[in-house]
Parts: sequence; C-alpha cells; structure tokens
Amino acid sequence: MSLDDWSRPLGADERVLSCADDAELAERSGDHVVVHAASGDVHRSLGEPARQRVTTAVSLDLIDCRVDHGRFRAAAHVLCRPVGSLSRWTGPITVVMVSGHIGRYEAAPRAHPGDGLLDVVEVSDAMSLRQRWMALRRSRTGTHLPHPHISMTRVRDLRRSYEQPMQVVIDGRPVGVTTHLDVAVIAAAYEFAV
Repeated sequence: MSLDDWSRPLGADERVLSCADDAELAERSGDHVVVHAASGDVHRSLGEPARQRVTTAVSLDLIDCRVDHGRFRAAAHVLCRPVGSLSRWTGPITVVMVSGHIGRYEAAPRAHPGDGLLDVVEVSDAMSLRQRWMALRRSRTGTHLPHPHISMTRVRDLRRSYEQPMQVVIDGRPVGVTTHLDVAVIAAAYEFAV
C-alpha cells in the first residue's frame, strides 16, 4: 500500500487539532477535523512526525469495542488481561490493535493503522513465566513472533468470551472488567496529519 492510497495533501488553511495521546485521538475522531498527536502509539507507528512539518493527512482506522458495561473507541489498541497484580505474567492475554506498538513494545510488527484490519495478538495461558519474560523482552524489536504460545491474526472483527474476569485497557486507560469482548474495525474513521 503506497502513501497515495491512504493520504491527501493538507490545505494551506486547513485546521489541525492537536491531541495529547491515543485516547484523545479516539475522542476527537468524531469532530471531522484533521488531528495530530505529538506522542502515543499511533504517532510512533507513523514514524513520529513533527507537528510543525505536517503536509499530508492520512486516513486511519479506529477500534469499536463493546464490553459488558459499555461501548468505547480506541485509536491504538485494546488490551484484555486477567484481573490482578500478576496479570502480565499469568493467564490469557488478548491485544487488539490498529497500531503495532504498545508503549515501547512492538507487539504487532506488521500492523498498519489504515488498512481496514485489526491485528490481534493472543498469548496462551499455557505460556510459562520464563517464556513470557523472554517474549516481552523480544517484543521491543518485534522479534517475539513466531512463538508456539503467541498467535497473531488479522481480522475485521473479533468476539471472545473468557472463563475469568478480564481487565480491559483501552489506549492505556483502564475502562473496567468483563468476561466478553466484542471488537470491530471502523475503517478510515479519521484523518491524522503527518
């Protein structure tokens, strides 16, 4: 996919709204203005463009997320993990992304924020503590895949039910606990200035 397939030049007088992070991108996506963020995982996935040099608007996807207690939108990712202090190290983990990054980790190295697909990374609860530690370290460079206990799929929508309560974190902000996750891509939902 070339840049021409998902971008357009910015008009000289076109307003660009600055956002603080991925969560604010998702909140402002319905404002029908071009947005930009100086930090966050979407910003990182697009090569960390500087605000003062933006000349192009690219169309990006959002994640529509429904859980037991509500409906949310995410600009970068939805993380679903077991409730508790050891949640990163035990139990199943599901990460649904349009951005390939979660903080300093490149969890989905082939993710594209404007391709109309969700990148889903799932960690099996059978994965040992040692393997999780090694995979986490390798995910900084996106070299944790392939792995027999980590699956990576690309889909337009996803439904999961869990046997145990799972904490849901959307764009880095905890939103609650659920046993059901239902997500879908909203393709070309907003424009980001690069």
